[in-house]
Amino acid sequence: MKKKTILITGANRGIGFKLSELLANQGHKVIMTGRNTDKLKEARASIEGLDVLTFQMDVSLENEVIKASKDIGEKVGKIDVIINNAGTVYDSYRMERNAEVPCDTSVDLFEQTMILNVTGSYSVTKHFFSLLDKKYFWRDSLCKVLTSR
Repeated sequence: MKKKTILITGANRGIGFKLSELLANQGHKVIMTGRNTDKLKEARASIEGLDVLTFQMDVSLENEVIKASKDIGEKVGKIDVIINNAGTVYDSYRMERNAEVPCDTSVDLFEQTMILNVTGSYSVTKHFFSLLDKKYFWRDSLCKVLTSR
């Protein structure tokens, strides 16, 4: 198997962390990103000795995505795979227990969720696209995957 360079957003915990650990153990270079630098360092320390890099990046802030893409491009060059894993549900029932029923969420919290989960994934794909090694796919194929058509 050819070793790949894989970018994973939201990699400091949960599915993103487990993917990072699994792929690094399979011999791939893994680039872990996350909002919280301390939690990212903690996650990185638990998989020490493998080919893993960490970069702070909040996918909901385009300026941070742009900065991270430049920093990663300078440090690593090309990447083979982007895993847009960062995401959450901002939900007043879950967060504050002040809603009457689950999903009784304000428009503001809903918008924050959409910015992180949808706009953030788009922003990462947009700004990291130039770093992708194009020999693995054509742009038309990527667009079809993104639009599910």
